[in-house]
Amino acid sequence: MKKLFLLFFLISVCTCYSQSLDFLPQGLGIEFGLGYNQLKHQEIPSAPLYSSESLLRNGFKLTPTFRLSWRKGIFYNFSLRPFVGYSIIGGKSNPKANGYEDEYLFKTLELGLFASYRLNNVSLSIGSKYNRFLNVTGKFFGSPVDPAGTNRVWVEKDMSPLFKKGSINLGGGLSYAYSHFIFAAEAWFSLSNLTNKDFENFVNVSSKRFQILVGYEL
Repeated sequence: MKKLFLLFFLISVCTCYSQSLDFLPQGLGIEFGLGYNQLKHQEIPSAPLYSSESLLRNGFKLTPTFRLSWRKGIFYNFSLRPFVGYSIIGGKSNPKANGYEDEYLFKTLELGLFASYRLNNVSLSIGSKYNRFLNVTGKFFGSPVDPAGTNRVWVEKDMSPLFKKGSINLGGGLSYAYSHFIFAAEAWFSLSNLTNKDFENFVNVSSKRFQILVGYEL
């Protein structure tokens, strides 16, 4: 992680001297952002109860995104932009009446592609990406069955065995370019069930992420 962040930092510094760094390709960009996550657990009806209850973790918490991309013009105002990045997705519950809350954090490497149409300084993009989960951490503020007034502490556990190693996402965004600076808003939705194959017949887990990014493009 430290090496990846250092790489992004060095590239961002280099862009300040882009006129003298001709070996860097035009269209190379770096972005930093923050995003809001939602994580939904939906029961799949099965015998004998056929229940279909759902649990949505949609508490407000911002998590980071770092991304390196390269924009290549195709024709007219259309372009393709492959990217690689790092994000923390997941979801946080709202506090319960007894004081319990929890959150799931998916530390994620992402590899994706945007198709964009640009009109003046505004670009509209649609894209897809593959998320590779480095690990999944659960953080629990005590137990959900503890009564109100319980002296609680945060407990962190590795929840990776409950989930797949990756997911496919579909998304889109709107961006505005000012000189070489880019300001973007995006939304991403998982298309695949995040649940480990041992449990995927009983529960479907899906994620959403809404993020704002600021970047620099050569």
